[in-house]
Formats: sequence, C-alpha cells, structure tokens
Amino acid sequence: MAGESGGVLGKVLFKLSQILEDDQLVRRNIQSAMRYPIMVVAALGVALFVLSVFVIPQFSKIYAAAKVQLPLPTLIMIWLGKAIKITGLLPARVFLFLSFFFWGISILSRAGYGGIN
Repeated sequence: MAGESGGVLGKVLFKLSQILEDDQLVRRNIQSAMRYPIMVVAALGVALFVLSVFVIPQFSKIYAAAKVQLPLPTLIMIWLGKAIKITGLLPARVFLFLSFFFWGISILSRAGYGGIN
C-alpha cells in the first residue's frame, strides 16, 4: 500500500530483486566452497577405514611377535579395526543414518514445518 501510494513500488521491488539475487549468489558460493572440505573429510574417512581394517592389523601381528609396547594411538587404531571387523559396518551405518536424520530435520525446520529451531 505504501509503495503504491508513494509511487516507489517499482524501485522497492527492484531493490528486493537485487537483494534476493545477491543472497542466492552468496549461497551458491558458500556451497561451492564447502564441496572441497567435504570431499577431503570423506577421503580421510575412507583412508582411516582402509588403514584400520587392512593395514594396521598386519603390523599388529608383527609387533605382537616382537613383543613391543605400542603407543596408545596405535592401540586405539588396532581396537577400531577389530571393532569394525566384528560389527561389520554397523557404526558407519548408524552414523550415516543419524547424519541424514538430522539433515532432514534441519531442512524441514528451515521450510517451516516445525522441528528443531
């Protein structure tokens, strides 16, 4: 109403369209900038999985035969490899399920369907 009666409705709508275009550009730039770190973290996860399941157990046999005291991080990696072999990929499946669950909640929340704010 105020824009119509004041004769500035066209200017206001033009400014609003510029703001929305800038907002969309910033969103695209942020999403583009986040792709590389996400790929790096995923690659590190795969490398950690391969190391803990295939490589470190081979070295643990060698260290067990030599009766060498292993540092705590190495013991944790050996335990992680054994846990993955025993449980299969259950921890990874649970992690992925929870990730997608909370991602879906955040999308629904932003869309205005309640959820966690």
